[in-house]
Amino acid sequence: MFEVYEIRIVNESPLLITSPESEGNLLRTLKIGLGDKLVPVIPSTSLKGPLRRWAEILAKNMAWDDPIRTAIQNHREDERFGIIHIDIDRYMFLRDFEKEKAEFEVVKYCPICYLFGSKVYRGALSLSSALPISDFEYHVYTSVSIDAKTRTKKEKALFTVEAVAPKAEFRLFAVIREQPWATEETKKAASKLWDQIINLWSEVGIRIGRRKSAGFGRITLKILKSLNKIY
Repeated sequence: MFEVYEIRIVNESPLLITSPESEGNLLRTLKIGLGDKLVPVIPSTSLKGPLRRWAEILAKNMAWDDPIRTAIQNHREDERFGIIHIDIDRYMFLRDFEKEKAEFEVVKYCPICYLFGSKVYRGALSLSSALPISDFEYHVYTSVSIDAKTRTKKEKALFTVEAVAPKAEFRLFAVIREQPWATEETKKAASKLWDQIINLWSEVGIRIGRRKSAGFGRITLKILKSLNKIY
């Protein structure tokens, strides 16, 4: 089964997804050709990463019954091994095939991995890139770099930012594919977690792109429209 959604989002603050064409002290917004003009684009990866991080936070603060609870409590991202769900001491003791077998048994109960994937299973959620469906403007901001150690302005570190001005509306599409590896209990938990993600995105927003610490990149969800379910 496929669930297809149309999602419309608005940047509540300046938005900077940096372009490879940025050079020197000039940071440009990522654009693609659409018709006869260049328009700003939000790649799916810029959205999916922050959504996954929020999914992990939300899931760990929700009430679950076992075995869902155990899978979520043990869900973590390890720099050496990626996403794992078993005790690290036990993980290091196991052989490679035993590690994968142990992960297979636990991850099928993890709604975070159901939606976003893990090293042993593909995630159910796919996002398209987001393109503008309203008028948009670029604002140019000039700032200085801050030395991380002294927290003071760096000399000769003036830079210019070309960002999408607030209140531009973008549209993207989301597809949630039912995953055959998961239990019915996990699928229901993933649906519950998806609802919580949508509520957070609508009420609080997420931050994406560059200069988030300076207040850039707050994105809120304005419209979520379920298009259809395909069996």
